[in-house]
Amino acid sequence: MTKAEIRDVHARLVRGLPISEEVLHASVEELFELSEAIVVLLCGRDEALEAKKEEINELEGKIEDLETQLGEAERAPKLKRERAPKLKRERKQKVQQ
Repeated sequence: MTKAEIRDVHARLVRGLPISEEVLHASVEELFELSEAIVVLLCGRDEALEAKKEEINELEGKIEDLETQLGEAERAPKLKRERAPKLKRERKQKVQQ
């Protein structure tokens, strides 16, 4: 049945006009099929939503870990760069030999 036919059946029911039993049965079957399709779609959306929520929770956990690591790195003592002139001298000595 098309949407127009279903609307026609609904209008006839509201007005109290007679409807054949076959047409009424067909429209009820169509409505059940449509409601089943809607339930399937909603269940799929619920599953997708749950998957996204889990993904968001995982990402939030990773963000917290990174923030913790960043905080630890900021509190860590700063290392001073020391020059190694001794290494340069050793290279020169090896090249000269």
